[in-house]
Amino acid sequence: MEKKVKVGFARFLAMASMALTLTLLTSFATAQTWTTTGNLNVARGGPGTAILGDGRVLVQGGGDSSGAINSAEVYDPSTATWTLTSPILEGHAGPETTVRLADGRVLVCGGVIQPNPTFTNLCEIYDPVTGIWSRTGSMNQARAHHQMVLLPNSKVLAMGGDPGSYSFFNSAELYDPSIGTWQFAASMAVARNSFSATLLPNGKVLVAAGELPGGSSATTAAELYDPSSGTWSPTGSLNMARSGHIAVLLGNGGVLVVGGSTGNGCATLTDTAELYDPSTGTWSATGSLSAPLIGHGASLLSNGQVLVAGGLTGSCATTRRLLIRHRLTILSAASGMLDPQ
Repeated sequence: MEKKVKVGFARFLAMASMALTLTLLTSFATAQTWTTTGNLNVARGGPGTAILGDGRVLVQGGGDSSGAINSAEVYDPSTATWTLTSPILEGHAGPETTVRLADGRVLVCGGVIQPNPTFTNLCEIYDPVTGIWSRTGSMNQARAHHQMVLLPNSKVLAMGGDPGSYSFFNSAELYDPSIGTWQFAASMAVARNSFSATLLPNGKVLVAAGELPGGSSATTAAELYDPSSGTWSPTGSLNMARSGHIAVLLGNGGVLVVGGSTGNGCATLTDTAELYDPSTGTWSATGSLSAPLIGHGASLLSNGQVLVAGGLTGSCATTRRLLIRHRLTILSAASGMLDPQ
């Protein structure tokens, strides 16, 4: 457990310079440029984030050289300013998971808290109307590097992750926000950590790849959770094993998976990307990034492109900016970047 926590904090600190200043990409139709916006009130690495219903952005927790941070703040894009809100009850200084609920509140669960540090099952809810955090039911198992997905029935599915022993979970749980409690759901076929989970347009959840127990290898396995039946079923495997990657739901219902590690951390990063077709349950390779990355972010833009930014390179140094454009599968040999067709 000690090794896992130290690696996590090193990653957070490497990203701290990025976390301090938010940059915005503008002018898609002309030149792509970045503009600096207001600084956070508290420098933090690896915080949890959520876009609120009114377009503001909640940032909470994270870590610095002293350990966990329990402060939280909200960014208002209309004024380009950050405002401190009430602090989170526990400083989740590790890879906790954050989900915006159907009623607009924000659920934060798991991760690593201080002192010790300790892997936790604690959950908290932020109310953007009152600006106050409150406790809710804890998960049945302490976990970090897990995933949570808001289902169409307003429940939250939590799955996988690390209890702090490199054993990893295949277990899953369901949170009912109407009563604030968790109950076990059917387990995945493969125990995994640092994987992706994506809600598909048909209401199913796609879980892809991830780190295998022991922490030295990754998997190509993918599976689907069906909320209507409460069961998991296998789907096509990825072409390359990976963990710590990012997944983005595309406008056509497919899923783009980008980057990550093919084995053990920064020594085996990949620049590859793959597309999942839910109609066939298969994966196909698409154009690669211009550099291998882990710990990066990705978002689907309104013009159908995907923006990939930041992350860690093969030497685990922070990348200030990397852009990749994607709509389907067209790779421009001249630019080495994916361009929309």
